[in-house]
Amino acid sequence: MSSPSAAEPRNRNDRLESISTRIKFLAMEWSLALGWIATLLLIWRVTLTTLAERFLPIRAVRLAVIFGILFLTIGSVSAMALSGYWLRRNAYKESTLKRWVRGVAWLAGAAIVGRGIVWLLVEGYIG
Repeated sequence: MSSPSAAEPRNRNDRLESISTRIKFLAMEWSLALGWIATLLLIWRVTLTTLAERFLPIRAVRLAVIFGILFLTIGSVSAMALSGYWLRRNAYKESTLKRWVRGVAWLAGAAIVGRGIVWLLVEGYIG
């Protein structure tokens, strides 16, 4: 194997990253990963627990909570694993910042829906 010469076209993925670019990417990746963990394991855990307590018989609540936390944990791990891949996909069609902002918007939407369900159930508008 020889190194590419100046005349040969280079693959865009072969470029070296600067340290500041890599740190910026890691900060974006980890903010999305931690955001999904907080949204799924904090907000949606409370939402599923509230739904289970409101609509299931007492004996089924414990099982529903266990399975809810199991699925939310799997979802959090999946979201954490996919955050970097999702930020890096089609890196040359749109900016990483644009994909990160879209990811933050999805996080905010998921958090608002989860808290909205709890608010409606606690305030007594549903059920």
